[in-house]
Amino acid sequence: MEEVPEDYEAAAGRFRKLARDAAGTKWALMAEDAIGEIEGQRRKAEEAEFARLKDEGRKLADAGDYDAALAGLARQPEKFAAALFPRLKAEAEGIRKEADERLGAVTAAAGKLSKDGEPEKASKNSGSSMA
Repeated sequence: MEEVPEDYEAAAGRFRKLARDAAGTKWALMAEDAIGEIEGQRRKAEEAEFARLKDEGRKLADAGDYDAALAGLARQPEKFAAALFPRLKAEAEGIRKEADERLGAVTAAAGKLSKDGEPEKASKNSGSSMA
């Protein structure tokens, strides 16, 4: 099969119709093969889109920009929205947990410095540790 259009469902639907209409013939078998290829290409494209969105979010989180990472993962993807939404939501939850843990560590360190009589260090370090 040459090039498959990005409307995977429409393309597969045409071959499903052909398979039904030509049941019991070699054309039906060829249509079933084409459906399998289209579905494989759709899964591959879906994985690539998930990897791209996940990588964008991860880069932002690694740079300390958790808000931008979470906002990006919460946006409705242009492609494969229904399939990707639960996976992107799970990825966002992981980043949110990471941000909460990091904030907790920074807050605890700032609290210790403040308690130890070094409030200037506490306020200075709390601002730079999250970035």
